[in-house]
Amino acid sequence: IFTPGFSTSEQVNNLSGRGVGLDIVKTNLDKLQGIIEIISQEQQGATFTLKIPFTFIEGPTLNKGN
Repeated sequence: IFTPGFSTSEQVNNLSGRGVGLDIVKTNLDKLQGIIEIISQEQQGATFTLKIPFTFIEGPTLNKGN
């Protein structure tokens, strides 16, 4: 499902996906060293959980104006 162009639909219509969403999400999440967890239930749907590492920076910081 993370392959560019992947779709489960046999035909493209108003409701089908185009196969670009999860590829882009996975590519960018990999850059952030994050992970995707998927829980899927047939005929019920799927839950996607994205986990992105968060790091606190210690020491002096520089704040820029608006």
